[in-house]
Amino acid sequence: MGLSNGIAPVRKTARTVRNAYRRARDLARAGGENDSSDEATQWVRCYRSAKLDPAMVLYQTHSGASMSCNPYAIFRALLDDPEFAHLKHVWVLDSYAEIGLRSAEYAGHPNVTFVRFKTREYLEALAGAGYLIQNTTFPSYFTKRPGQVYVNTWHSAGAVKKMGFDLPQGNYVSRNVLRDLMMADFIVAPNVLMARMYGESFRLRGLYRGKVLEFGYPRNDVTLNTPSAEVFDELRQRGVRVDPAKKVILYAPTWRGTIGNVRAGVDELEQFRATLAAGIRSDDYQILIKPHLYHYNQLTREQRLSGQYIPRHFNANRLLAAVDILVSDYSSIFFDFMVTGRPILFFVPDLVEYTRERGLYFTPDELPGPVTDDPAAIAGWINDLDATVDAHAERYARVRALACAHEDGRSARRTVDAVFRGRRLDGVTDGPIEPDRQRLLFYAPDLDSHGATEALLALVGAFDRTRYDISVAGIGHGRASRDNLERITDARVFVRVGGSALTRHEARALAHLERYGPTDRLSRMLRPEPVLEREWRRRFGDAEFDVIVDCSRYPSTFAWMAKLNSRARLVVWQHTDASADL
Repeated sequence: MGLSNGIAPVRKTARTVRNAYRRARDLARAGGENDSSDEATQWVRCYRSAKLDPAMVLYQTHSGASMSCNPYAIFRALLDDPEFAHLKHVWVLDSYAEIGLRSAEYAGHPNVTFVRFKTREYLEALAGAGYLIQNTTFPSYFTKRPGQVYVNTWHSAGAVKKMGFDLPQGNYVSRNVLRDLMMADFIVAPNVLMARMYGESFRLRGLYRGKVLEFGYPRNDVTLNTPSAEVFDELRQRGVRVDPAKKVILYAPTWRGTIGNVRAGVDELEQFRATLAAGIRSDDYQILIKPHLYHYNQLTREQRLSGQYIPRHFNANRLLAAVDILVSDYSSIFFDFMVTGRPILFFVPDLVEYTRERGLYFTPDELPGPVTDDPAAIAGWINDLDATVDAHAERYARVRALACAHEDGRSARRTVDAVFRGRRLDGVTDGPIEPDRQRLLFYAPDLDSHGATEALLALVGAFDRTRYDISVAGIGHGRASRDNLERITDARVFVRVGGSALTRHEARALAHLERYGPTDRLSRMLRPEPVLEREWRRRFGDAEFDVIVDCSRYPSTFAWMAKLNSRARLVVWQHTDASADL
């Protein structure tokens, strides 16, 4: 008995040592599973170390494609207002050549600087700026820091083509847009069309907690307040062949296909130009072409320097100030152009195909101008322009009343008043939270084809939508998960976007937490709480839920992350599917 009593403590110590060794080994190996890109890891370091500067404003348009759109209009309103002389303005551009050009233009403004997209300087400014103003989405690793004010202006004054969750495979393709908008403190909605799109097409209704600014589009101030002579001067400076004595016909179509497979391009643009030019009076008119960014990127260097295309860095709303006739298709640019009251013609050569591929909100007979698939018909309408305008005046007025109700050339000033002065103006509304509905979040790491997925989809479908606002998160990117994802038709879906945004140490801490749980001593020492807090906001922004249901088939960090970051009641619901695990 004495020998046995002496061996027992030795065995206990040995087990403790072995367990400690295994955990240390697991911790050392865990960092190898970190799927964060170098850029995302660098972002995390900036997020953790950058000092927040409340006087710094960062502006970003189409991932740095230009100094334009709504961010530009707001920038000019701030720059021209003596009350905001203390602000430091940082513009994001994706070209060192454009940075050089703009730096010379603003050389007299030492408080205006430029950074190149996705450089270290960009990440530092993104993490340190007190205000963030942009018109699309930030990279998937971005998380708004506490204390930052984020204004998302979007880049459309209306939509002809379907957007957000209304798109084919909309649940999946909207993944970065939804989480980005959920982080915004202010969303700019120029009119009732866009307010409806945010609420319904992007399913912000019932969950978005920021403010919606519905009092016109700042960028349309640029169109209304820019002399055409300035536009011609800038076009010539950028190498575009233009004659101020002739009327301007602008052809500005949208893109076709998918981001990975853009259809149509330069040949189609040139074919349209040639056919139209042959049918109109060249002494009276000139044709300018503004390719969509995706088509512009297909141009050769010689084509870009030919003087026949509007450079991608050119501010489209400044350009519209000098346009006499717009020819477009499904592009939202015509909503902006309507502030001028000038004619719009629609060249739509692929209506059936595009409707099937993308879907439309407007039918051809609802558009504010005549529609054709024949460039020669466009020429005929231009040659008889007065009769063409008269024939479509009623439709034009109807759409203009919806799209331009608040456009008076002062929208940027109102935006500055609301965001920077905190004024509660007419048109500022709180996010469309619906207090009569409970907000439920269901989490599943994947929707692969197994019994747990079928059970989850049945559970989600069983709730009365008049009483419950439903979100589903996690999902996974495998083919089966993506297919099953599209079976969710009446709930908001947060698909996990991109890889992780973690340092190697953070990845190790989360892996250890997942394996050994939050009560483990080493888990507590590794302090995963700040990581889980940042990751929660990266996924869900400022959203709040009443009940969160973790449907993970196996233990994961999600339940712990939800418990740390939400006041919601947490339910762990595990549906076992033994046959799938054999």
